[in-house]
Amino acid sequence: MPLAPPRSVRTLGVDGGATHARVVAVERGEAVWRAGAELARLAWPSRAAAEFRGTLERHGERCVDELASALAEHARGEPLALALCMPGKKTDDERGIVAANRGPVAPDFLERLLGALAERDVRVERAPTRLFSDGRAAAAGELRALGGALVGARQAYYLGAGTGLGECLVLGGELVPLDWAAAWFPKAFALRAASGETFEEELSAAALARRAGLGGFVETRRAAGDPAALEVSRRFVHALAEFLALRVESLAHSPLGALVFERVVLGQRFADLVDAERLFALRLALRERLGERTPALVVSHLAGSAAVGAHVLEESLRS
Repeated sequence: MPLAPPRSVRTLGVDGGATHARVVAVERGEAVWRAGAELARLAWPSRAAAEFRGTLERHGERCVDELASALAEHARGEPLALALCMPGKKTDDERGIVAANRGPVAPDFLERLLGALAERDVRVERAPTRLFSDGRAAAAGELRALGGALVGARQAYYLGAGTGLGECLVLGGELVPLDWAAAWFPKAFALRAASGETFEEELSAAALARRAGLGGFVETRRAAGDPAALEVSRRFVHALAEFLALRVESLAHSPLGALVFERVVLGQRFADLVDAERLFALRLALRERLGERTPALVVSHLAGSAAVGAHVLEESLRS
């Protein structure tokens, strides 16, 4: 009797943010990963009422339920290979979220999600083992995926913008989460700019939107010549140059020796915020601060990097 053909597995990655989650099709080739189409963009339910009533757990349940529904819709009746990155402070086993400025809080996030998928008759062939940080996942995607801006890098730094900032180091060609280097490479929210604000308050996309006020995205208003958006962008470039110069100095004086970044990759919302004009200004400002030590600056437009990177990280755990 002939053997049945192998059952196909639908590979989906979830790039979770503070305000929404993106479901992205992912392909594992023979040598490289590839980011496919964005299949769904799910806005998290508002948590204002839940915070007021002290029912953040119920809000987390709603977020998980809506994500499960989106995944079930795009599973197309096939078993899933699933990997996720999510914001917020994780549980000790990294399978849940115990605190977040925005977005879902659910200490049993993965258990709830897998249970909700089972209720919808979705079989998960390769289940996620944990929730990765978005900075680490995005850097993993840039390092291993087709078209990634970190491919081939030995010493590099990844910085992504969203509601907050996502960061990751590449040392010796391997990913190094900032938690592992916190003693000499503190995170952006722990460092203050010359303005007195933290660099996360200076550089995150959410901070720029608050500073520019109502009226749409900063980059759209800037293109139209809006004075407030232009001023926000000028301050943004100055603060980003200050921050990246500090990053270069931190690596140069690290316990690892006098290392230099060969590449700095700006991703996520930076793809919109740092256009050609801003990139030129940023390079000039960095050159004034660092001279010949100025690393190559690359703006990544790989939209699915975090979704791909979550799978890259899951595979590394299994190998």
